[in-house]
Amino acid sequence: KWLDEMDLEFTCHRGYFQYFLNNKEKYWYPDFFINSWKSYIDVKCRHFYIPEKFEALRVCNPNINIIVLFKDDLIKLGVSFDKTKGLKQ
Repeated sequence: KWLDEMDLEFTCHRGYFQYFLNNKEKYWYPDFFINSWKSYIDVKCRHFYIPEKFEALRVCNPNINIIVLFKDDLIKLGVSFDKTKGLKQ
């Protein structure tokens, strides 16, 4: 909803990217791509954030811009939250 309110064009679940972590082939499916930011966005809870995963992603895919957003980042952007349900729909 926030992306629509900000009139940002985006695409949800726009493909995947291959990366290698601990000598294993893996795939990352970004949450969405914001056209004007030219960036793939992944919204994460800090508890489940794995820095090594995103470093491996950036090493294996140097030509893409990856932005990881946490709750505090979303609040700074002006995204509203409902305390009982999480993100406001």
